[in-house]
Amino acid sequence: MVNVGIIGIGGIGRVHFNCYKNNPAARIAAICDIDERKRIGDWSAISLNIDPSKTPLVDLSGIMPYEKYTDLLANPEIEIVDICLPTPLHAEVTIAALRAGKHVLCEKPMVRYEEQIAQVIDAHHKSGRNLLIGHCLRYWGEYERTAQIIASGEYGRPLYAKLVRTSATPRGAGSWFRDGEASGGTVLDMHIHDIDAVLWWFGKPDQINATGRIIDGLPVLVDASWTYKDGPGVHIHSIWDKNQPPFRFAFHVILENATIDLDSAVGGKLMLYQADKEPVTLECDPTLAYQREIDDFIDAAISKRPITRVTPEASGDAVKAALEEIRQIKAKG
Repeated sequence: MVNVGIIGIGGIGRVHFNCYKNNPAARIAAICDIDERKRIGDWSAISLNIDPSKTPLVDLSGIMPYEKYTDLLANPEIEIVDICLPTPLHAEVTIAALRAGKHVLCEKPMVRYEEQIAQVIDAHHKSGRNLLIGHCLRYWGEYERTAQIIASGEYGRPLYAKLVRTSATPRGAGSWFRDGEASGGTVLDMHIHDIDAVLWWFGKPDQINATGRIIDGLPVLVDASWTYKDGPGVHIHSIWDKNQPPFRFAFHVILENATIDLDSAVGGKLMLYQADKEPVTLECDPTLAYQREIDDFIDAAISKRPITRVTPEASGDAVKAALEEIRQIKAKG
């Protein structure tokens, strides 16, 4: 059994907390948050776009509460640190945790600024510990099955792909999400999921062309076209919508001899279409992606093996692509 410390108790921190609870090889030994209410278990104000439910008072018996992350990192009993803090803190706390000899799971994106990528990767290599950035789509059954189909070549080459991710604009005037400099808006916070999926499925593009909308310094809309010299045409769309529609994710991948389709708004099943054949619902691992992600992270720490599904280098590439899109949106006004 390994001892886990979670730094940052917000929407994703709550999800991770429950996943560790479900893993018999993990023990949540500590939590850290600047909000005293969260440190005593009052998580009633927490919500997330994929899980807007409210959490009653949480029993934190036997779990050490910390206000400062440095104090948690100084605890020699903590072997694993899970960082669920606002994006601007990712690099600082990840590097500190690695230097403290902890295995680290940090929520995406890896960092806020491009120059921080090399700093985090250097700290990772020097630490001898695992670093996993939370690109959960690589553990999502439907996205994983699609990756397998593309890689197999069973239905021919990929010709075109479109990925969509839309959500209500985060509420609260004081929320760090609504500060474009802090969050990077929908591009760096939400759209980066699909950026990572495209990099996973097809590799780095030859060219990125992005347009979008920035309101009061906050990137809220992006339409990106990725060009591959010998690969598919790819379009990625994301928006934070002020009219507060429900969260939706979808993709459509056209291969030479089949089309794969997923849309959370119409059943959320992974469908395979072929000419003159009945549509097929593809079987996928139904386990919650966050649970699979954390189970892999725990197993890697216990078995002393590296994590290969999501490497720090791949996570850095996702940040670079997202920041390039933001640069283009700003340049085009």
